[in-house]
Amino acid sequence: MSSSEYAMMAFQASGAVINYYQNVESKRMIEIGRRLEQSAFETNLEAIRLQAAEGSLESMQKLRQTIGSQIAVQAARGTRTGVGSSLAVQQASFQGFSEDERIRKLNLLMKETSLRSGHTMSELSAIQKKSEINKQFFNEMFQTVSNRGNIEGASKMAGSFGFGTAATAGA
Repeated sequence: MSSSEYAMMAFQASGAVINYYQNVESKRMIEIGRRLEQSAFETNLEAIRLQAAEGSLESMQKLRQTIGSQIAVQAARGTRTGVGSSLAVQQASFQGFSEDERIRKLNLLMKETSLRSGHTMSELSAIQKKSEINKQFFNEMFQTVSNRGNIEGASKMAGSFGFGTAATAGA
């Protein structure tokens, strides 16, 4: 084997090493991105839940104010609270609150589901990207190994760059 053939094999080997490190680095960057996205997902999920809890709290406060006002009005009128028409008014307020709370919970579930599905799609995309990187890496490695069979042409090319003997460079 001539020195130009050795030089060409060295170029191929160094290219393979560079490809390997690029592969590792690309996967590492994808993994960092996935961890960042996981943190953002968890933060967004907590934010959605906090919004729902704040909405429930505000609604509960409004219900208490409404019931308190109804009791005060009924006391001013001299009617008993919790019986007859005053009970019907309070029950209507409670039913309105319960309906609002049910809708709030459904909205929360919808937002969480939407967030989770987007997160799942992103994870699938990252897995696909890793698979593409692996496929590209192994294709390049296969190409490098299969090109080794054409070492004679490669040694001529290496000779044209000044590697090898004078006879090889002129060929």
